Order: sequence, then structure tokens, then C-alpha cells
Amino acid sequence: MTDKHPPKQPPKKPEPDAKPAYTPLAWSYPFSPATKEGATPDTTDPMTYMKVLATAEDGFYPLGASGIWHGGIHFGQKTGEALKQDDGVRAIATGEVVAYRLDSEYPTLTYQDQRHALYSRGFVLIRHTLQLPPAPKKTEPAPAPANAPAGSPPSGGNATPPAPAPTPAPASSGPPPGETLTFFSLYMHTLDWKTYKAALDQPKTANADPKAPQLKPAPYWEVDRSYRALKPNKQDLPKRKPIDPGALGDDSSPQQQGPDDVLPEPVAGVRVRIIPNGKLLGLLPEGTELTVNEADNGGRKGWAKITKIIKGDPVGPVVGQSPDVQLKWGYVFVSELAPIPQSGPVDKVVVLKKPYPVKAGDVVAHIGQYQRYREAKPTPPLPTRPLLHLEIFAGPDLPAFITKSQARAQELPETDKPFLEILKGAKLVTKAPDPDYTLEQTGLKLVPVSDPKSRWVKVQPKTVKMPAEQPEPPAPAGKGKHKPKPAKKPEPIETSTGSPFWVDSSLGLINQMTTAPVKGWKDFPLKVSQAEGPGTDFSNVLRIIDLDKEGPQSLAREDKDASGKAKRWWNVTVGTKDGGTRQGWVREQDHPKVKLCSPWDWPGFELVDNSSTTMVDMFKRYLFVAGLAMGEDQDNFKPSADALATSDLIQKLEQAIDVNHDGKVTAAELADAQKTKWLAEAISHMVVKSESEWGGNMGKWEDILPHMKLVPWKWQNEMDRIKKLQWWEEVQSIDAKILPKEPKPWHFHPIGLIGNFKQSCNCIDTDKFIEEYKKQHSEDFGWYDNPGSKKSTLKPLNSESEQNLRQLINGIRKYFIDGSGGCDIPKISYMLATARVECYDWINGVFFGPRAEGISYEKAEIDYGVGQTARRADYARKMGNAADGDGFKYRGRGLVQITWKGKYSTFESLLNVPLVDHPEMACEWDVALRIMVIGMTQGTFTGSSLKDFINESTTNYHDARQIINGFDKADIIAGYAKKFEEILKESKS
Repeated sequence: MTDKHPPKQPPKKPEPDAKPAYTPLAWSYPFSPATKEGATPDTTDPMTYMKVLATAEDGFYPLGASGIWHGGIHFGQKTGEALKQDDGVRAIATGEVVAYRLDSEYPTLTYQDQRHALYSRGFVLIRHTLQLPPAPKKTEPAPAPANAPAGSPPSGGNATPPAPAPTPAPASSGPPPGETLTFFSLYMHTLDWKTYKAALDQPKTANADPKAPQLKPAPYWEVDRSYRALKPNKQDLPKRKPIDPGALGDDSSPQQQGPDDVLPEPVAGVRVRIIPNGKLLGLLPEGTELTVNEADNGGRKGWAKITKIIKGDPVGPVVGQSPDVQLKWGYVFVSELAPIPQSGPVDKVVVLKKPYPVKAGDVVAHIGQYQRYREAKPTPPLPTRPLLHLEIFAGPDLPAFITKSQARAQELPETDKPFLEILKGAKLVTKAPDPDYTLEQTGLKLVPVSDPKSRWVKVQPKTVKMPAEQPEPPAPAGKGKHKPKPAKKPEPIETSTGSPFWVDSSLGLINQMTTAPVKGWKDFPLKVSQAEGPGTDFSNVLRIIDLDKEGPQSLAREDKDASGKAKRWWNVTVGTKDGGTRQGWVREQDHPKVKLCSPWDWPGFELVDNSSTTMVDMFKRYLFVAGLAMGEDQDNFKPSADALATSDLIQKLEQAIDVNHDGKVTAAELADAQKTKWLAEAISHMVVKSESEWGGNMGKWEDILPHMKLVPWKWQNEMDRIKKLQWWEEVQSIDAKILPKEPKPWHFHPIGLIGNFKQSCNCIDTDKFIEEYKKQHSEDFGWYDNPGSKKSTLKPLNSESEQNLRQLINGIRKYFIDGSGGCDIPKISYMLATARVECYDWINGVFFGPRAEGISYEKAEIDYGVGQTARRADYARKMGNAADGDGFKYRGRGLVQITWKGKYSTFESLLNVPLVDHPEMACEWDVALRIMVIGMTQGTFTGSSLKDFINESTTNYHDARQIINGFDKADIIAGYAKKFEEILKESKS
């Protein structure tokens, strides 16, 4: 050992700021679907929402009921029957509130005939940033030294020392130019302050309505927020000093110490600490008014630092004590405070001095009122017509961004392509060729050698021979000798005969013995060259997740190619221009006008420039095509109608949805088209450049007035309302940098844009979750060999377990969260806890992966069998096991260890997967995930489901064990579930 110290190194130069890690933008639909008849529609499918929009009274995109351009969509009373609109409208993507307007109370429009209509001028404007995913890194081989031949390493001490690496240039603090798009979401006609105030004051009344909306002041309102202390805690009582009995006398007791020693009642209020969870400084009695700095949370979520005590006198932590002098600067838990209702500025446009950040799915507003003339009353109007206008728009840089996005999409891996795009004109393979091969020999087993989850499966014929059974070993003589184990049942010997061929899996021949000649195909039966007939009449963008839900009969996989990949085919249904449908097969690759797509390809989207079309010409066209023009106006308006018929917008709409081919696209046709997938897709993927109705010159509306011949005063009154609704110029006058310079942006259909990018739930930050779990895996979680045993410390989470955990979370997101379970943290926590225990491979130290129960054939036959060694043969038969070997064949597998033949058969029917013949498929990730989610949510294992023990009124992790296996390890799993719940809450994105 040496005492020499290494030479001191010069201090390192600070590293340049690293480029921020890329984070995909999180998305959300504005409302959640309501549960109907116990079932919740697919919350990720755009058609769930398009069908609801078809029921709206008006406000269709991109033409309103009056035939005039309309840049958003409406949610009202009819859509509220299918959506949870009372919960509030949610931010459609992560972003920041930049401006808003709050009405003190709804304005009233008074028409000339003295009828009155309520409406809301309130709005919220959120700015979002969409960033392209980074280009995949290209690995380049290291250059060989200049004096060495290619491929030769440098030799010993004669090697030329390498030149010093150049100093890296400082990394950019943001994405490269042109790789981000700023866009906006607008929530128009929001709730007024009067309604907020009434709801906030209601709990003070004796007869509060429990069904009334639970409204809270919006956190972005510019107001000096103050709070009122609640009473979640009480002062502690002081500890009594020991009393000398002799000093009290024979007739005295501690209770007879005199009135001066009687303590006051403990004060209820909010505890104040020097730091979050730190030393207790005192309490703020109930009703104390204060302000806090929520930005200073002391490093712990949910806490805030007191900035001022407005009203009230703090008390000490113990009855009779004074509060600590530091209390006025202490920390309180925000959920123990009630905000004091305050509106801040009303009846004016507010541009926030500091934009307020919001996450996708945050409630940002509530639906307000908008009454038309038909709802107007001669008496003071009541709020009878809820309405929200939702709009998304971007500036003039959108076309260039999409071009760059589509180029980036070509660089992305196939795994990042969740769509199948079928372009207009693509031809389908509508019929498979007749079989060209016949297996004449009977008595052969058809063993699959390609993926059995396919319409056509490649099979290898095999002979099956059973070897002779071994004789039972003689019982040993002598006392105390153990009876020998019975001879193991011999396994059948299968021998290939002849060449493999393809069969139709719908015939049920896979893994069966042939009893008659079998027809099939020498090669995979589908070929792109077989595509024939007319091409598709519409472009179709299909989600792979939806195609896969159709099951094996609509999915076909070829034999694996040299790269080991089996190309997929799907049987799809597309629309025809006569209103019918056409069905056929398409291949994921090398099929003309068919390809897999990334959201960054913008599949199906079309840009339409409508900015030069005037409002009055659109109105004339509407009156003409609807036959509403009066007298000679019908002829006078024809030139406008004919000119617009050749405009980009009307032509695109006619091609997409003019089913009766009369050249007269109407709002009624737009509404009806939203019910049909390919028509709804055409509408929702139009991106239209047109002047915003919330800004610009009022002249475009005034030009319509001469054509309102029956009731011109009504339109004059409406123009007064339109003027009061506008806000674009007001925002620009306060901060000219927020909006595009001209109020002629590109408009998106909100559902089309969200549906393109929202592929899955984003409520959990998977990377953050895994990193936090890794810190706790070894000691905090640890492992219990048995209930009641001491917790043992584990080695750090290995890479295979980490990969499994990532796949498990992604699967729960796909099949539970997006499958209608929502981001229900307690239920997700219990799934993770169950999987951690049930699928731990202790031999290899691997967690969270599907596995088969690691027991011997003999032990499985004892525990689950029906033979001579079975310990509960009757129960095994009840659970579906019937023959020798079934105990081992149907032992526990997957993520929750599905057991018994009867259960394998149940899930075979539910999943359309041949689990009875191939129980090993229960260990395939996709199958294992679906078994876990369906079994735990629908009660398929024991009759009990997650909702029985984890719901709005209770979270009983202990008793939830009955979903799987009685109360076995219930305490252990409950403990893990609580830990997972904490991590999930901390790592919510």
C-alpha cells in the first residue's frame, strides 16, 4: 500500500447547459364520456366524441347552421347527455393561460321587440407549444488512426497519441429553429362570476343542494388570493404534573384541585410548522384569514408559506401556551384552507402578467350561457341554454411546421407509428385465392409453426406416438420405508411428416388431429398483386389498437422474413361514395397507397385556405342552396354560390360528405356525417385558414345586413352582441406578441387534432415513476417470504425487471386507463402490488414479468391435479381439470398466475386466444396484461372486482386480495399498494 497521493487536478470547467430532455406534449379531450348502462365508451377514440357532436343543436365545423364559416365546435345541452360537462371543461393540452375574461354577470341582449336573451362573453385563452420529436441518433464508426491500415488497432508504444477532442459547443437551450409550433385553445362562453359566487356561498346555507356543481375560483384569475382556516386539527392538552397523594389529604383526589386549574377547551384550527412536517409552531384558529405564497412550498407538495395573517389571533400548539414568534412566517397545508371567494377584474379582457401553467386535463372553466332569439323571453331571462364554443388555432408558420414534421416522421422507428393510413384510390384484396394444396393423410396433428393469432396459420403435420408406460416401481419392504413416487406419465412423441402448409384458422384445425383431407395453401394466401376492383373513395386513418381489437379473424401474419418480422395484414372496412361500404385486406408495407403512420405524418389532414372568401358571399351561398333567398335574390345570389362552389373549402366538403351529390353541403349534412367514421374523419382533419370571428373588421358582418330583409333589426341586434364578444384586438393592444399579427389563423377541428396526438394516457410520468421506484425497491419495498416474516433487503432492481416494469405500466395504461378505467391511482397501485408478488421469479431475481409457476410436474399434480396423488381432486374437477397432467398444464401463469383449465377456457373466450391448447400463451405480455386487467376489473377470477373494494367511498387494499386468492398475503400486498400509490401520486405528469 502506498501513501502517495495523486497529483491535484485543475478544477474542471463548468459543463455547458445541457439541452432540455424532449417531453411529448400531453393531451386531453375537453370532457369525459358519461357512463351509460354500466359501460363507458372508449375514452381515446375520436369517434366517441364525434358521434356526440352530431347531436349538437348548432356550431358545426367548418360551417355553422347559417352556412357561414365557423371555426370551432359547440357543447351544449344535448351533448351534455353523453359527456360529463358539469365537471368543467378541461385543458386540451399542457400549456399556459395567457388571457381571460370573466363576466360579473351574464350580459342581456335586448332585441327590438323587447325579448331578452342571456349570453356569456367570458373566455379562457391557453397557449401551447408542440415540439417535434428529436431525430434518432445516427451511430458512426470511430475513424481509424491516420497511420494505420483500416481495421488495424494502433500498436503499443509506437501508436500516435490521439489529438485532443475539440471543446464541444454550448448546447442550445431549446429545440432547433422551426421544430416548435405555437398554437392556442379557446374556451368561449364561460360561466359568470355571479354563478360562481352563488355556488361558493351555498355551503353556508341550511339547505345546500348536494348535486350542485362544486365550483372553485379559477387559479389563474388575477386576484390577491386570501384563505380562511378550517378546523382539521386541535391543540394538544398539556401533560399533567405528577401529584403527591399525601399533599392532597385523605379526602382529596387529582380531580379536586380547584377551579383555577381547569383548562379551556382545545382550539380547533390549522397547524403551522417551521418547515413542512417540521416543528409545530402553533395553530391558526378556524376562521383566521391569511395569504400564502404557494410558490414557496418548502420543497413539499401541498404546502405553502404564510405571507400575511389578515384577521385572527394564532394560538400555541398546546392549550394555555402562546404561539411561537416564528409562526407568522411558517408553513401550512393548503388543503386545510378554504379560499375566500374573490373574482379579481371582471367585464374586461385580462392578459396575465405571468402566464399561468396548466396541465392537460386540468379544469380551466365551466360552461356558460348563450341564448339565441328563439330562446329569448319578454320576461327577465333565466339561464336555460348552456353552451361552450371550443376552438383551436395556429399562426402562419403552421404549413412549414407540418412539412418539417412529415420529414421527421420518415426518420422515426416503426414502433412509433400507431396509425394505418389508406389513401384515396388504394385497392383492397377482397378475396383470398382458392386452396392449392390438400393434405390427404389423416391421423396427423397440425402443429402451428407461425403465429397462431392469425386468420391463416402455417402448420407442420406431425405423427403422434405414445411410448409405453413405465411399470410402477415395487413398494419397498420394511417399516418406515416411503412409498416411491409414481412413474411419470410419458410425453407423446411428435415427428414431422411432409412439408408445412397454410390453413384457415377459422376452421378450428390448429393442434387437432386430422380426420379427413385438409385443404390449404402452399404459400401464404394473400398477395398485394391480388388487389383489384375500384380504389377506395375516401382516405382512411385507422388506429392499430382498434384493428387489433377485431381479433385473429381480421388479422393475418405472413411467415417471418430474413429480419425476423412477420408482415401484418388487416381486414378493413372503408366507405364508398354511394354511402355503402367495401371490405378487404391491406398489407402494412409495400401495398400501394397504404402505409403505417406516425402522428407526425399528419395522416389524413388537409390544409384549406379560405381566407379570401367573404362572409357575405358564404351567406348568399347558404340562402341560395337552402332556397331561402327571396324573389329576385335567388337569381342574384347564384353567382356567389357558383363562385364558392369552386372554392377550396366547399370543394373539399363536397368531396367528403355531399352524399346526395347535389352540390349543396348543408349544416344538416355536416351533423349527420359525424356519425360515420370516414366522413367524420374527413371533416375533423380539415385545417382551415379563415378570419376569426373574435376579431377583425366588423364590416364583414355589416355586409350581411342588406340581405336580412324580413327582420333586419334582429341582425342589427346580433351585430351588437358580436362586437361585445370580440377580444382579439384587446389582447393585442395589451401584448402584441401573444397572438398572430392578423386575425386570420389556421383553425383545427379540436377532436381531429387531439385524436391525432393523444394516443394514450399521460397521467403517469413513466420515467419518473421508475426512477423513484428503483430508489425504494431494495429496502422500502424489500421482500417478505411469508406473512409475518421479517422483511429482507433485495439487490438493486436489475435491468430485466426495470424493462418489465416499464412494459407493465404501458400495458396498464393501454388496457385499463385508456380502456375506460381512467387514471384511477388506487386501482393501478393495487395491480402493480399484485404483480410484484404474483410474478416474482425468485430463482433469477426478476420482478414484474409474466411467468409460469415454478413447480415440478409432481407438485403441480398434487396441488391442482385429479389423479391418485391429488390432494383436492374434487375441487380440481370443479375448476375444469379433467385428465392426468392437467394440474401441470394449467398451473399458474402470467402476471396474476391464472390457474385451472376452466379459467384458461374462460379467458380463451374473452380474448379470442387459444389458451386451452396453448396455455403457455398466458405468459405472452399482451395476453397476460389483458387477463390481469379484465380479471381484476370484471371479477372474472373469483367474482369480486376492484370496484368492490376500491371506489369513491373506500380504499380497502387488504380485502381487495379476494379478487385473486382469498386473503393469502393480503397484508403484504396491501402494504405494497400503499407505497405504489405514494409513488404514482408523486410522479403524475
